[in-house]
Amino acid sequence: MASSFQNSISSGLHPPFSEFQTFGGAVVFKILLAGALSVVATGTILWLQHLWFFWIVMMVGGIFTLVFSILLAVFRKLSMVTTVSAAGIEIETKPLSRSAIIYRWDEMEILHLVHNPSPGSYGNRWTSAYGQVYAMNNAKGIQLLLKDGRSVFIGSNKPDDLFGHCKKYIARVMIA
Repeated sequence: MASSFQNSISSGLHPPFSEFQTFGGAVVFKILLAGALSVVATGTILWLQHLWFFWIVMMVGGIFTLVFSILLAVFRKLSMVTTVSAAGIEIETKPLSRSAIIYRWDEMEILHLVHNPSPGSYGNRWTSAYGQVYAMNNAKGIQLLLKDGRSVFIGSNKPDDLFGHCKKYIARVMIA
């Protein structure tokens, strides 16, 4: 299934719509890293002053802060590429999945433009209200209703452009 996308790109045809999104947690990461380093520095001073109880408390807090900073650094690597072509909509989330997910046009029944569903801030997850959700830093995007009854929300920084390019390929379009 992914070969139609790969063939169109390798043959020099550019997809009509392609969007790259990343998780934007840089400021939080820097604050946590600075906090962890300051806790370690304070702990070193407490060690030299032989204040053992305070040293243990500071070191445990520093270790937790440092571990959280490392996890946040991993989340900063999260990205999502949404591509619309004649074959369908391809969603690739890195580093969470090894291969792209393709929703073919013949699988879709209805397409909605959704401007504020509040599905959450980011991630690839399932919710009872919106079905499968693919979103990074946005609560705007398109909602696909598939013929098998499943629902898919695809977040976008450019939802109107994404919707406009999808309208060219899907037979039945409804605006919500």
